[in-house]
Amino acid sequence: MLYHTSETRTSRNTLTINANMSQVNIRPDEPIDRALKRLKKQLDRDDVLRECRRRRHFQKPSAVKRQKMKEAKFKAYLKSRDED
Repeated sequence: MLYHTSETRTSRNTLTINANMSQVNIRPDEPIDRALKRLKKQLDRDDVLRECRRRRHFQKPSAVKRQKMKEAKFKAYLKSRDED
């Protein structure tokens, strides 16, 4: 579920989400579920949903830095484990 965005129809054939203005033009005789599937793929490629989830709660800069360090440490561990 997207928060703080509004879904609008600018015309009969255009579905727009105002967060990043992702847009899918509905083709003639195209089922709405197929157009929604294309919209979801577009949002996934643009990382809109991931960004919404990330911004859902405020995180202190020190917590962000700590999380990045933890991820880098884990990736280094995996890399060193694979080399052995």
